[in-house]
Amino acid sequence: MFKLIIALLGLLSLTSCQSTEDLAKYKDLIKSNNAIGLDVRTPQELTENPAQGAKHIPLNELSKKTDELDKNQKILIFCEAGGRASAAKELLESKGFTNVENIGDWRTWNKVISVDQ
Repeated sequence: MFKLIIALLGLLSLTSCQSTEDLAKYKDLIKSNNAIGLDVRTPQELTENPAQGAKHIPLNELSKKTDELDKNQKILIFCEAGGRASAAKELLESKGFTNVENIGDWRTWNKVISVDQ
């Protein structure tokens, strides 16, 4: 069981590793208003580790609030480690969203928006 937990944690950490090219692509999308960030963490997690400039809809509320999102806009989804972002991506795709991407965690988002504009 311990080995399984370690393996899963390792897999989750890979989700949050983004290349420089990915970060630049996300930055360009945000800068040109062609994408939004979607933070699916809990309110407590958001308070502990803020993510500026992203829309916040906790994963457990997302299915009821999809009307707050634009299906025509790129949605960059993130959470604490990437797992809930994957679940959010699947949920949005099941509701007809086709332009969604799991970027992993809030640290990645903060790297994207902290780069000099």
